[in-house]
Amino acid sequence: TLNFVMSKSGEVFSADNAQIINNSSAAVSVKQVNLEALNGWSLTEYSETAIASAKVDSKIIGLKINSAETSSSGLTCSFIFDDWVIEKDTYAQIPYDAVVSATSTPIENEQVMNAVFIVDWKE
Repeated sequence: TLNFVMSKSGEVFSADNAQIINNSSAAVSVKQVNLEALNGWSLTEYSETAIASAKVDSKIIGLKINSAETSSSGLTCSFIFDDWVIEKDTYAQIPYDAVVSATSTPIENEQVMNAVFIVDWKE
């Protein structure tokens, strides 16, 4: 789970303890992350400009995971990684952040997207 909290002023905070733990017998590599917007939400470009011009309650979110960012709007997006390696018996932090459109009412415990991490053995 990648959790977000948004303040009343619109500032988004992400958790700093998300990680992938590699307890396998060899190094692995995060190859891809597939995003799918849910529950009436849609993806948008990860930039303050895209969110600043959005209407209240437009239900859009831009996401950044590691070095990859959403760059267009839609319901799905895939990030491809070439060098996100996690050595055997270690872990890797999942650095992530989001920009979220303003809402007229508080949102609590709503799932706005799925993020599926594709992990394979390091080549």
